[in-house]
Amino acid sequence: ATRILLLPHPEIVLNDVSLSEPRSGKIFAEASQLRANLALWPLLKRQLSIRSLEFEAPRLNVMRREDGRYNFEDLC
Repeated sequence: ATRILLLPHPEIVLNDVSLSEPRSGKIFAEASQLRANLALWPLLKRQLSIRSLEFEAPRLNVMRREDGRYNFEDLC
């Protein structure tokens, strides 16, 4: 479920969030909840500025591949 709140400050709340690795169904990161606190003035100009991110029950699956690279290097 997704919630978008405007008052007292704008934020987006996502439940049961996960990121999977490219071209794979393997889950790289997941959280039971992600809360993004947003800055108001940029939103009024159609820009997104994230003031803070909060994760509830985060879980990461970090692995080193056979070629020596980590599974999160493609996120940069």
